[in-house]
Amino acid sequence: MPSRVSRTRRGRTAALVALLHGAKLRKPAFPDGDARAVESRMAELAEGQWAAPAVRRVIDAARTALTVMVATTAIGVVTGAA
Repeated sequence: MPSRVSRTRRGRTAALVALLHGAKLRKPAFPDGDARAVESRMAELAEGQWAAPAVRRVIDAARTALTVMVATTAIGVVTGAA
């Protein structure tokens, strides 16, 4: 039976992998790993973790906000608004 410490470490590792997976940071985190194998294992470890979907939603929201800001600025420039 695994000790409480090893279970805690595994939980922390799974949470960290879930964050990396949610942020799509496989390549910077594991540059030398086989892409398919690493992605598959990351998805497996991230399964059931709340962090991956939450991180993905935050990144998507930030990307959407940035797109809106750029579009608004471009429209302002084109129409001459100051």
